[in-house]
Amino acid sequence: MTHIVPVEKFQGCLMGLGLGDTLCAANEGGLIERFLWRIIGRTKNGLHRYTDDTQMTIDLAAHLVNNGSINQDVLARDFAINYKWSRGYGPNRAFVLNKIKADIDWRTASTSKYSSGSFGNGAAMRIPVVALFFHNRQKELSDAIEQSASITHPNSLAITGAALIAQAVIHGLYDTEPASAIRSMIVGCKSEAFLIRMTFVHECLLVGDIPDPVRLRQTLGTGTSAIDSCPASILIGMYYRLHPIENLLGYVNKCKGDTSIVHQPPRWKMALVTWFGVWPTVYVVSNLARSHVSGWPSFLAAGFVTFLVVLALAWGVMPTLTRLLRPWLLGSADIPRRE
Repeated sequence: MTHIVPVEKFQGCLMGLGLGDTLCAANEGGLIERFLWRIIGRTKNGLHRYTDDTQMTIDLAAHLVNNGSINQDVLARDFAINYKWSRGYGPNRAFVLNKIKADIDWRTASTSKYSSGSFGNGAAMRIPVVALFFHNRQKELSDAIEQSASITHPNSLAITGAALIAQAVIHGLYDTEPASAIRSMIVGCKSEAFLIRMTFVHECLLVGDIPDPVRLRQTLGTGTSAIDSCPASILIGMYYRLHPIENLLGYVNKCKGDTSIVHQPPRWKMALVTWFGVWPTVYVVSNLARSHVSGWPSFLAAGFVTFLVVLALAWGVMPTLTRLLRPWLLGSADIPRRE
């Protein structure tokens, strides 16, 4: 059956990828990740920055347009050339791409940290462009999913997660009824672990309901692995497909989910900045507090002073220093000129 898909659907999918990544990045992860993204998550003009997922999506889309299919050696090089730690690449992807940058074959690099390869959701994050490109060529689509994913995520669970996301995107293009779409995806799924979770997704869509964010985390997961994120993403996408995007983003932000723990600047730079902030802060706070704690036991006095120092560092000194020194911390090549 030939499906005529309006070009606006392709544009909407790509725009949705970028918007979701950009607007939700600041709400991912724990305190450290959120704090760091507050520092590097905007351009000099105050615009939101996109993360590694959108960057690799752009790389993949450009590759498909230029080549018509996936050449893994060329695509791996493209991924590595455009790698910048400040986009928020997770530790494993950063490790793999740095290896490829150092002229190590991607086949070796992709399993150099984990022998079976990463089972994270990075491949699934960029797979929608593959689904869009091969939406009416199923055999080529299946090959392209594995080719795209295996450069950084050769693990079978990561590839299965990417394949499910790709099928969900295609069902969205064709306006398949959500529960029917999931039913057909379950039929083609060979992973027992994914089958259990996709069955739960099907049950939710059959009754037209979605669990609250807490229950979603407990039943499907909202972590960084493919198994703990792809089924949840499919449920959220299918459920909110005809809702305003603000509703979808509001729900996603409450899930407090996936984070690729941000690959930080070189340790020596962070150590130097930390020392530069701690030194004057300790000096100033100690002198200001001296008269107030003069009669205190030394243990309590030290605890009070360090408490004030930590407050000053966390909410004043370090955010200011990292903002002022951002070009040096990121390196001139890492500062985005256009978002």
